Amino acid sequence: MPDLAMTTVADLLRRRSADDGTALLLGDQRWSYSQLVEEASRRAALFEELRDGDRPPHVGVLLDNVPDYLFWLAATALSGAVVVGVNATYRGDQLGQLIRHTDCQLLVTSSGYQPLLDGVDTGVAADRVLVVDGPDYAARVARQRPLPPARPVRAEDLFLLIFTSGSTGLPKAVRCTQGRFARTGAHVARIAELGDGDAVYSPLPFFHSSSLFTGWSSALNAGIPIATRPKFSASNTLPDIRRFGATMITYTGKVLNYILATPDGPDDADSPLRLAIGNEASVRDIGVFARRFGCTVRDSYGSTEGVVIVRRDPSMPAGALGTADPTVRVLDAQTGLECPPVTFGPDGRPTNLDEAVGEIVETVPTGGFEGYYRNEEATRSRFRDGRYWSGDLAYRDADGWLYFAGRSNEWLRVDGENFAAAPGSIPRRSTPSSPSSPTSVPNGGRPSSGSPGSCRSWPA
Repeated sequence: MPDLAMTTVADLLRRRSADDGTALLLGDQRWSYSQLVEEASRRAALFEELRDGDRPPHVGVLLDNVPDYLFWLAATALSGAVVVGVNATYRGDQLGQLIRHTDCQLLVTSSGYQPLLDGVDTGVAADRVLVVDGPDYAARVARQRPLPPARPVRAEDLFLLIFTSGSTGLPKAVRCTQGRFARTGAHVARIAELGDGDAVYSPLPFFHSSSLFTGWSSALNAGIPIATRPKFSASNTLPDIRRFGATMITYTGKVLNYILATPDGPDDADSPLRLAIGNEASVRDIGVFARRFGCTVRDSYGSTEGVVIVRRDPSMPAGALGTADPTVRVLDAQTGLECPPVTFGPDGRPTNLDEAVGEIVETVPTGGFEGYYRNEEATRSRFRDGRYWSGDLAYRDADGWLYFAGRSNEWLRVDGENFAAAPGSIPRRSTPSSPSSPTSVPNGGRPSSGSPGSCRSWPA
């Protein structure tokens, strides 16, 4: 049995190089794993032809969820290069800064996104911008001979740069190695019990870690298809699930919310879907989605950096975030001491937030976060005194349930007390969820084996 700790994305792909099972479903098109590896190998050869050995081997990808996105993800994995998933929502110099900061020496895009690059200093020369629907691109790729990799690929080699949400200023680029990506997908595949007959539907862009880690990596580990569409469409989600035979969907809270906003149908639960895995959904949306579509919903909190995991539980009080391992604590950022439990008034509102709110901290970090690219100061700010400080605030009740209280930059500290910058954002406590309305509703399918730690990004 392969050593999972040393497994790379390249290893996973090479093992499936002769596999005629489906790897990608998009619209009416289908690619097998053997076709995926061949397409990736041609693009890896093209990158070797263009590669500047004096610069980091970083390939910026600014695309919708089209086949070439997955081909380039696989190509960089095989060649030991790095994909920078460029967030298409940025414009002007902010877009240029993201690309320059991550040292992209090649940029892969489409004619639809080319106008975003006009007049923008990306640090990438015009002749190193590949347009996948341009007149010469397909022929240029077809001329390449799939060659064995010229360089060994190791588990510790950088594979992805994924941008954080950027709640303050420009987002930071989180480093992800080949080994971490492979391990995370193996974890998701295991807890989701993915196997023959399953397919994963990932509607979010491939620059989003939900589609990458929870989606593609789990599918690759299980040897099953990932299905997607160029752009997310709430109204087309259920038709896509049926068309592709998708048994699992990846999401963020907004995705569930948008899908639930579509008109109900009498046959909504009549689909192959058995499991939704994601993050940031409301308690209401979790329950409604599970009942409406006849599936299990697993929603958890974690950090984009992949260290802190907080799991939901059907017995938790309404408004709670969930529970975490004993090593995850709520600490005062000034003193480093654990904050006292919250107390609630007769109306269910917290009465001692000034002392109960602190930062969510993993006091015994064992892995996950591999640092920010070219931002040592930000990396150091996360690791202090041997602990991982998440930047997220919470308070804990006497029973150990955590309640989210915002980001550290959303609070003001005045005369030694914490005040929410956005009043009304603190949940009040109400009665615990009853067994008849759990936050995770099974659909009678395979038994679950524990909740994955998902998050603003991915299970870890």
